[in-house]
Amino acid sequence: MLCTVTDIKTFLGLTDEYDAILEYIAKGVTARFDRETQRTLLLTDDDVTEYYPGGSKLISVERYPILLPVTSIKETYGDYDFTNAEALVEGTEFRVIGGTANKGIIQRINSIWPSGLDAIEVTYKGGYLPAGEEPAAGSGQIALPDDLHLHAIQQASLWFKRRDDIGLSSVSAMGGSVSIFAKLELLPDVKDFLERFYKRWTI
Repeated sequence: MLCTVTDIKTFLGLTDEYDAILEYIAKGVTARFDRETQRTLLLTDDDVTEYYPGGSKLISVERYPILLPVTSIKETYGDYDFTNAEALVEGTEFRVIGGTANKGIIQRINSIWPSGLDAIEVTYKGGYLPAGEEPAAGSGQIALPDDLHLHAIQQASLWFKRRDDIGLSSVSAMGGSVSIFAKLELLPDVKDFLERFYKRWTI
């Protein structure tokens, strides 16, 4: 999550009795921020595989910063047989623009990506570590930026204070859905912050 239960409790000076609802709110903030930025902000434990159309020299993936090296990129020309396609060589056939400080943009070197829907298969890891986690030595992992962490805490704190108004006090953190948060307004400064600094780069 982009903020922890402990983060919100410390910010608001709360006791343990609210842990269940705070966990639910923290998950909701993370989902809402992903929706607002049109990307997945947090790193997953396992590789993800995504498919993209080509036709130009650049593609923009959903999760970044991309952990380097990229696990695998394959391309096909109409048959979509990625099983038998040969993986491209990083640094020779493609590169991640910006290195470790990348914005999820991958360039095809000395060529263009093949045209067609789902012509490119990208297997990789990308995103920031969850709140409270530190990068492992030599892993290339990127810690959650302090500004993003703080804005998540602020938004979660507001939703907690308004929990009775928006119907959160009776929602089970274990069985509920985060869909309720899709309809809630973000703080104006939070919305502006996400738009300016964290919205997904598009080509």
